[in-house]
Amino acid sequence: MTRSMQAVPKADAPRIPMPAVDPALNVTPSTWKVLTDSIFPAAKTAEGILLAVHYCAARNLDVIKRPVHVVPMWSKALGQEIETVWPGIAEVQTTAARTGQWAGIDPPRFGPVIERTFSGRIKRNGAWQELDYSVSFPEWCEVTVYRLVGGQRCPFTEPVFWLEAYARQGGAYSELPTEMWVKRPRGQLMKCAKAASLRAAFPEEASYTAEEMEGKVIEADTSIPVRRWMRQGLSPRRRILRHPGSLRQRRMQRHRKHLKHQRTQSHVPNRSPSIPACKRGSIRWSPARRRNPPGSRPSSICARAARGLNSNKRLRPSIKPNRPPSSAWPPELS
Repeated sequence: MTRSMQAVPKADAPRIPMPAVDPALNVTPSTWKVLTDSIFPAAKTAEGILLAVHYCAARNLDVIKRPVHVVPMWSKALGQEIETVWPGIAEVQTTAARTGQWAGIDPPRFGPVIERTFSGRIKRNGAWQELDYSVSFPEWCEVTVYRLVGGQRCPFTEPVFWLEAYARQGGAYSELPTEMWVKRPRGQLMKCAKAASLRAAFPEEASYTAEEMEGKVIEADTSIPVRRWMRQGLSPRRRILRHPGSLRQRRMQRHRKHLKHQRTQSHVPNRSPSIPACKRGSIRWSPARRRNPPGSRPSSICARAARGLNSNKRLRPSIKPNRPPSSAWPPELS
């Protein structure tokens, strides 16, 4: 049997199954296998890889060149780890070069070397482990980037400190640096300093990089408190109607407040001509009861108060002796 007639070995299945992809993205099964096994080997979900593909398509970048990285970050709002996409330092430099105004860069300058031991615990294979890392790192680093502004070569420098920039592992309250920052403390800090200077020189083009956002925590927005009825998509009025007890309690509170006001104003005669004299002395009228026409059935709250069903004696309506019926209507007001 000749070599051309031999059976071609079947390719292995990709590490992550390929989901339904928009044909406009031009992602074939072979391309998907390259993305999952070679370009983004640390990605855990298909959504994270697709997010990187959409980002590159929007920015007119070749995803095979790995201009972006899938970075896991802890979200305080969701209470779980999510996969985000951030550009690498190469993508930021590419974006700056496309403007035609990038005029060079100086070598990095490092600060004094500091040696420090970091302690903490991380979760590996389902078990927590206590670890100690001894790292020698430069205190700070700065890189000067030049941009043509009005035909002049202007420098932009942003210093970055190692203790403020290094990526942590083990959660939001851990101080352990990641393995990459332990292995390359100067190289990772130089990338962050270069990205900071490029952002200062090209604020309309550059953004934060994966080296800067790795190990960071997405803080929850606490400017507006999130109520339970907001998460359920309800309006405040519907929230009240779903709990009739609170609505009845508010009505009773308004009625008690009105009765308390009537006690303080007991010396003021009731001058309402629409209420018979025989009823004016029996019970103090609330605004809700004035809406009822004379002779109609009063509201349930006023009726309960008139029958003395309220257990709190201080909140009972004030009772005054009935006045004798008068033949003349309306009565003469003194």
